[in-house]
Amino acid sequence: MTSSQSAVSYSDQQLSKSYQQMSREAQEMKRRRRRRFQSQVTVEETDLMSNVEQEADNSKRNSEESDVVLNNQQMIQQMVLATMIQQKRKVKDSAVGLTISKDDVIISIGRNCEQQP
Repeated sequence: MTSSQSAVSYSDQQLSKSYQQMSREAQEMKRRRRRRFQSQVTVEETDLMSNVEQEADNSKRNSEESDVVLNNQQMIQQMVLATMIQQKRKVKDSAVGLTISKDDVIISIGRNCEQQP
């Protein structure tokens, strides 16, 4: 083997080693990217699940609050209706009382007129 052949052989070996080293580094970079991507996906999934859970909690809370508001509105409507019924009864009772009082007054006036002559 001549010195030029050994230099070419050494150069080929160096190129082969460099290529293998670059190939290993490229594979390692791919692994790192995959891990980083997987961790990002996991974080995004976790965030997404957290957001979904928060939305579900908010929806449940809003639903419960809506139920409470609806129940309060129904109670208020019932109270207003009961108050209106009571007021109508009072008006009706007082109107009957006025009519009776009016009749009594008319009768007593009529009696007074009859008694005077």
